[in-house]
Amino acid sequence: KGNEPENVAFGVYGKDELLFVNSERGSFTAVYDIKEKDEPELIQVLPTGVGPEGSVTIPDRNLLAVAAEVDNRGDKIRSVITIYERAFSSPDYPTMMSEDRDDGTPIPFSALSGLAAETRDLPK
Repeated sequence: KGNEPENVAFGVYGKDELLFVNSERGSFTAVYDIKEKDEPELIQVLPTGVGPEGSVTIPDRNLLAVAAEVDNRGDKIRSVITIYERAFSSPDYPTMMSEDRDDGTPIPFSALSGLAAETRDLPK
């Protein structure tokens, strides 16, 4: 099933043409610069609530709003609307980078499931 892109939103922020792609299963929004239509560039991955369903761009205020659809009181997961402000500084949330091996190739990641949202009750 993959990351299941749910929908997209487009906005022009200053001179930047940005495309926002929600990943329902991944609980993130991928941000692409699409100035070069044949070569979109991934700019950033934004963490969202569980199951992002819709986005609204608000370029005149440098904002993006993303609504998450999953709302389950029993699992203690509530639907949220996350508002992001476009900035030119580095993000504060945790990020991961792969180090390069001695031969210059990156060390791949595996088994990063602990970074994904879990909606089921797990044994304690």
